[in-house]
Amino acid sequence: MGLVVVASCAVSLMVGHAFYGPGEVWRVILGQTVPGASFTVGELRLRLVHAPGHEADQCVVHDPRSGVLWAADMLSDVEIPYVCHSLPAYKETLSALASWDIRILVPGHGQPTSDPGEIAARLAHDRAYLAELHARVAEAVGQGKGVEETVEACSAMTYRHQDENLGCHQRNVESAYLELGGTPPPTPVGWDRVPEG
Repeated sequence: MGLVVVASCAVSLMVGHAFYGPGEVWRVILGQTVPGASFTVGELRLRLVHAPGHEADQCVVHDPRSGVLWAADMLSDVEIPYVCHSLPAYKETLSALASWDIRILVPGHGQPTSDPGEIAARLAHDRAYLAELHARVAEAVGQGKGVEETVEACSAMTYRHQDENLGCHQRNVESAYLELGGTPPPTPVGWDRVPEG
């Protein structure tokens, strides 16, 4: 891909005409983002953009000049979207990313790609997965179903690497069930429950 970035503590941040030193950059990284934040690493001028959904404080890094997107925990070729924070926020984040000029995609998990068709396919797949998840869970909640019945209602959904992602899909369903107004069961469900094994 020809583009290598080595980040160090000597990162500066420019917002409009205001300059923030390395210590202040951590406010942005820790979720206190400033709209339109950009920072410089060597010769690169990068955008740091809040991208909630997977986590409330997730950010992505975009180089508008080269079209590189460091997508954090999104747009993997091996994982489904892990909706640990908010299903509507995740959908909005992917909708925004779909309008960007992304020529090189670097996910936090899985393989990077510079294939325009692959980039578009990952965005389309993840957006379709989240839309179907939202629709199925909302319907189940509207029908007064419990969390186990809702998981069953979503069991026929198709998503990448189903065997490997089944547990995460179930956690997504359970978390969406609670977020969309389902009745909380007596034991923790979704991304709040203790992992098995």
